[in-house]
Amino acid sequence: GKTLKLQAADPSVATTQGKALARCGDVPIVVVHHYGQGAAIYLNLEIGAYCYDRLQAGSGTSLPGLVEGMLRIVEIEPRVRVLGEDGKRLPGTEVVIFKNGGCEHVAVFRNPQFDDGGWRDFPTMKAPGWAGSIDNSLLEQEASVTIQWRKELRTYDIRKKQDLGVLRIHKATMGPWEPLVFTRSAQQIPKLNLSVASQAEAGSQCEITLRNASALPGKTCRVVHLELETPASQVCDLYTRNLLMNSQSHVERVPLALNDPKGRWRLRACDLLTGHVEEASFQVI
Repeated sequence: GKTLKLQAADPSVATTQGKALARCGDVPIVVVHHYGQGAAIYLNLEIGAYCYDRLQAGSGTSLPGLVEGMLRIVEIEPRVRVLGEDGKRLPGTEVVIFKNGGCEHVAVFRNPQFDDGGWRDFPTMKAPGWAGSIDNSLLEQEASVTIQWRKELRTYDIRKKQDLGVLRIHKATMGPWEPLVFTRSAQQIPKLNLSVASQAEAGSQCEITLRNASALPGKTCRVVHLELETPASQVCDLYTRNLLMNSQSHVERVPLALNDPKGRWRLRACDLLTGHVEEASFQVI
């Protein structure tokens, strides 16, 4: 049998029909009872210490591995695994997945401990930091990670603005404050095309056309971050916006002010599906 670093929650628990898969001394801490095509799993575990253990290097807590093993009994597997340099699950990491038609967006980021409501008598820092008195220093450093998905798909690194190609495993460096963000798709996402008239009068509307080079994966919407830059190379916050494209093309009209500076303006459209940036320019007269 394998030794687990776990503690029983209720020492009075005993098995009847269920089978104890793990014990703390003579006390069952994992009890499984199979019936029909299903199973009931009872975890008699004290888990209050996990909020502290997960922030300690080499804590060796067995709780995450145990829970993963219990889920595997009912054939539930994680959609994304994040591993550290040692090839093991990286503690203090959160994965969020959003479905977008034929694509999915995946964010991987650090999950620091802010809530000290259940901290009990665990050690705290004398000088409170950005997260209060809880020491999150284990998470406040870069980590080399391996991200594993269940299957190969076309993958885009949004923040690095890179098409990573078709893959199932990706190595990256995750910072302590910023997420890794990916889009995954069964097919290559078509390029975004940007066009604008060569000139526009101050006080008129500048008409900007965004068009997909071909059809997006089924029911996928595209969000585009649009910026206009003055001849002095300053982003005009008033004209900055996010556009939602639910169709093959989109026309955005930006009303220019009468006192907008004359000269060549730059237009920048960042596709948040792929991270790709398209640029164009026009003359304000």
